Amino acid sequence: MIAGNGRVMLVIGLVVSVVGLLVFQSRKNAPKIAGQVNPARGENNVIDKVVDSIMSLAAPRGIRNNNPLNIKEPKDGGDFWVGELDTDPDATFEEFISPEYGYRAAKRVIDSYRRRGVKTLAAIISTFAPSSENLTFAYISSVSNRTGFAHDRVISDSDLPALFRAMAIHENGVAWAVHPSLSIDTINKGLALA
Repeated sequence: MIAGNGRVMLVIGLVVSVVGLLVFQSRKNAPKIAGQVNPARGENNVIDKVVDSIMSLAAPRGIRNNNPLNIKEPKDGGDFWVGELDTDPDATFEEFISPEYGYRAAKRVIDSYRRRGVKTLAAIISTFAPSSENLTFAYISSVSNRTGFAHDRVISDSDLPALFRAMAIHENGVAWAVHPSLSIDTINKGLALA
């Protein structure tokens, strides 16, 4: 006989297995481009909606908040960003109505750094992710390796899509690199808003 806690674990295991099968079945013939409808299943496929809801809950904070670079809330509340949510469910990080507005805000942050003379890859990341809260050198190395930019490279506007993608992957994890909110297209749309 299985004890009470054992039954709970068995049920959880079964639920995870069923969800895994649903994910596999729904994604087996899934469209290759986010937002593209698979004609074989139709536009309002219930399984896809359930899987998308589960994946949303599992997504990293930056993706859930439409803030792929994890811009922090200022301690004093600060100004209201264009595209910021009216509600504030996350007291630590900003939340936006779409990831494009998260990238718009990131561009504004980087522009403010550059006006203060913070212009190189290493200086920008050291300011954005200080060593008091992050493993800053690892962050710089990660972004440098992903972009091919040297630590002392002066970052221009044309570098921002690659910089933001590498930073977003570092912030949210490599497993989420293919998420649409981390795409160059999404980043460029956000930069166009700035």
